[in-house]
Amino acid sequence: MVVAERTYTFRAPGSLAERIRKASALLDEVSETNDPEVTKLITRELLVLMLRNGRRFHDARGNQSAFMRETIELLVTAAEKVASDREYATAYADAASDRTEDEAAARRAARVHAARRAPAG
Repeated sequence: MVVAERTYTFRAPGSLAERIRKASALLDEVSETNDPEVTKLITRELLVLMLRNGRRFHDARGNQSAFMRETIELLVTAAEKVASDREYATAYADAASDRTEDEAAARRAARVHAARRAPAG
């Protein structure tokens, strides 16, 4: 059975092309690594976005171009959020693993203070 193809077009901000490129790279990475945790994060973010913006698709009803634009925007936004969260998590883990001398001294002082306050057994 031959299926006729159709080209869909819609207006979007100029930045959407770059955002789609980055989202595509993340989604490609997810499919290659088959990481269920990232898949869950993207799924959860898609659901949250759909729940928060319920009218988004209602307003596109009957307009194929608007529906395509909203669908792409939804997927791109979810991928951006997951990518951002992963970057922050990595940065936070890196920062947490590097303790400065001031942080180490503060921890030592807290342990010494706690030991002095502990009741004798």
